[in-house]
Amino acid sequence: MVALTLFINLLTAYKAGRDSRVLLSAAGVQMSKEQRQREKSFIKQSFFQGAAIFAGQVTYYVTAPFLTDYSVMLFLDASLWAFMHAFEGEEASLSAWSACDV
Repeated sequence: MVALTLFINLLTAYKAGRDSRVLLSAAGVQMSKEQRQREKSFIKQSFFQGAAIFAGQVTYYVTAPFLTDYSVMLFLDASLWAFMHAFEGEEASLSAWSACDV
């Protein structure tokens, strides 16, 4: 399941970049520096989002067999879920901020 999620995320990022380049070349338009930067930010964000989900799933599957107390497992699941989304959101905001010309 973990490997499948990672594979699908990487495939999606690759396909989106390829489709973007195909559309631009079909229209006869050169990709601007800003567009290339946005594409790099998208790929970076997709990679870190996939890495966060990968780390969360691996952590869950490694720790879950050792836990017998349901309340501890529920707390870990909830906190890992929140951590994954906080990490994704922080990375997305940093990507958007770094793409701006400040």
